[in-house]
Amino acid sequence: MRHLRAVLGAWALIGLVACGGNGAIDGAAAPDSPPAPSTGAASVHALAGAWTDSRGDGQLFVAADGQAYGLLSDSGTNRLLRGTLTAQHGLVSPSGFDAVDMGVPDSRQRWSLTGSYQPQSQLLLASDSGAPVVSAVYDARSAHGADLAALAGTYEVTLYGNGRPTITYLATLGDSGGIDLAGWQDGQEQCRFRGALTAASPAVNILNARLLASGAGCQFPDGTGIQGLAQYDADHALLVLFGMSGSGDGALVLYANRIRA
Repeated sequence: MRHLRAVLGAWALIGLVACGGNGAIDGAAAPDSPPAPSTGAASVHALAGAWTDSRGDGQLFVAADGQAYGLLSDSGTNRLLRGTLTAQHGLVSPSGFDAVDMGVPDSRQRWSLTGSYQPQSQLLLASDSGAPVVSAVYDARSAHGADLAALAGTYEVTLYGNGRPTITYLATLGDSGGIDLAGWQDGQEQCRFRGALTAASPAVNILNARLLASGAGCQFPDGTGIQGLAQYDADHALLVLFGMSGSGDGALVLYANRIRA
C-alpha cells in the first residue's frame, strides 16, 4: 500500500483541507453503465478480494461478480484497468478489459489478456504479447465483509482524474454508505462528487462505488457518472477507490484518509 500511494503522489501535489464535514447523502448516483459482469461461482469464490502487485506498484480489486478494477505501474506508466474476470481450474479468462493511461487524457485502450491463479494466493495476468501485466498476491485482509457503518466519518481526499489537475477534496461518508466529496482550489469549490458505496459481498472487503460529478472545475465533464470498486484499509484508516465512466474515457483514482468518525 505504501508503494501504491507513492505512485499517485508522484503525479500530483497533495493538499489537505481541515474543516467541518457536510451532510452525507444516502442515495446512489446514476452513472453510465459499466460492462456487464459474467456470472458463475468460480469467479466469485476464486478471485473476489484485493490483490497486491508483487512488485509493490499496484492493486487489483475483484468484486463477487467478477468485475475488476486496478491500478498498475510499469516502466513509469500508470494505468487504470477495468474488466471482467472468470476463473476455473487454475485458469483466468479476462474479458472486456479497458486500460487508461492516468497521465494522458482520453487514452482508453482495449487489452486482450490471459492468466492463471492459485485461490487466495497468486494471480498472473499477461497481455497477448506475453509481457507480464499483473503478478499479484492475495491480500488476506479482504477475506471478510465490510461494515459500512464503521466507515462513516470525514475523510481528506486526494483524487486524480485521467491526466487532469488534482483538486483537494473533503469527503463525508454516511452510515449507510452515502458519500459526498467537495473539491476546493484557491478557497473556492471547484467540483463535487455525490454517490454511494455499497457492500459487494458479505464475505469480501470490497465495496461497489457509484459517483456523479458536477461543477465547472471538475476533472470530468459535468454530469459524468463513475462506477468502480473500493476497499477500506483499517490498519491505515485509508479508503482506496478505482473507477471509470461507462465509456472508459474518464478514469479516477481516489485515496481518502479518515480524519474523524
